[in-house]
Amino acid sequence: MTKSRGIGTANNPGRPPKYRPEMCLTVDAYLAGCVTKIEDYVKSEGTNSTSYQRIVKPNIPKLEEFAGTLGVVYTTILEWEKLYPDFHKVLDQIREAQEKILIEGGLSGDFNPMITKLILSAKHGYRERSDVTSDDQALQLNKFENYKE
Repeated sequence: MTKSRGIGTANNPGRPPKYRPEMCLTVDAYLAGCVTKIEDYVKSEGTNSTSYQRIVKPNIPKLEEFAGTLGVVYTTILEWEKLYPDFHKVLDQIREAQEKILIEGGLSGDFNPMITKLILSAKHGYRERSDVTSDDQALQLNKFENYKE
């Protein structure tokens, strides 16, 4: 007879996972809270002009932050992503929202371009490409002499 350890079963000892399907429903509320705040304030005021400064406080969606709202660590949600297809879709929603916000903020100039580029390359697979084979010249194609259609 196999003895059960902890809260688990004899076949699967250990405590049960924290994952619950209803956790997938929290993504909309999480994404709604990820709003970039823009504040304009008076930098200097003179007799003939007033100078304003804009402060952008980005709050982009982050998987690490979402894990915290669920009460688990980042590596746990990555494991759940592999095990639960619905949770995989939730994390894809967060990644897509992050990518969209980064691109829009980068193009508008509201976000630091170097940080935006860094996150897009590290988290979304974006790469800068250079032509290293042809020196920006047209490629020479060799004709096949014995080619038949």
